[in-house]
Amino acid sequence: MPNSSQAALYSSIMHYLKAVASAGTDATDPVMERMRSTPIDDFFTHDGHIRVDGAMVHEINLFQIKTPAESQYLWDYYRLESHTPIVAVVGAQTMPGTTWFEGAQVNYARQVFRHVQLAEAANVPAIVAEDEQGNVAELSWSELQRRTASLALELRRRGVARGDRVAAWLPNIPEAVVAFLACASLGAIWTVCSPDMGTPAVLDRLRQTAPKVLIAVDGVFYGGRAMDRSAAVAEIRRGLPSVQTLLVIRSGFGESVVPDSNDFAQAQARNDEEVTAFEPE
Repeated sequence: MPNSSQAALYSSIMHYLKAVASAGTDATDPVMERMRSTPIDDFFTHDGHIRVDGAMVHEINLFQIKTPAESQYLWDYYRLESHTPIVAVVGAQTMPGTTWFEGAQVNYARQVFRHVQLAEAANVPAIVAEDEQGNVAELSWSELQRRTASLALELRRRGVARGDRVAAWLPNIPEAVVAFLACASLGAIWTVCSPDMGTPAVLDRLRQTAPKVLIAVDGVFYGGRAMDRSAAVAEIRRGLPSVQTLLVIRSGFGESVVPDSNDFAQAQARNDEEVTAFEPE
């Protein structure tokens, strides 16, 4: 693969040859006139042009330099949003111990869903998932936001608040993304293990966090075969005395209903005014 210098050399040669063809001559003055008047728009650069001195200029980066007093947010460049006011850009100026952007609070889910309208207008999906059997599922940004809000409200109704732990035993499926974003919306702490981990290993990890809610899948399709995991979910639940609510994703591979469980699909199914008005903390 050519490096940047080689690409620039190829671009300049092509621009020169196009100017020669357009001018109908290789004489210096008419060729240079055509090179200056013709924008450079190729794989190397866009909207480049030749200056009078023969140098090619094009936009590379835009830098915005501010003093600490002028800066309003850590996210001036990244356009992050805080729903709480910033008291000061720099607080105590001791090393170690300097504090930055006192009063600011950033929620990951709020940042993710900030782009929903633009993504929808561009017809860009939030999630495209394909399982081992070749089944493809596509989730739009607005649908991901709705499901996240619905689940977040259900978690809040069941007592989940900022700092609480929510544990999951899930594969890489869209529901895992929904569950994570719902937890982030509330300021809850998310921890997850894969269903290919054995029960003892899962319990060794999750007991350390004392989760209030457990979200699990009752079966998976892996290695060309369906596997019932409902008994393992029940065992994990029994091994986590801190769990007050169990939400189960019914995969179609589970052979029995996990005792004292709630349907994850129902928890993310709401579509009402409260869901529409939901805002991450």
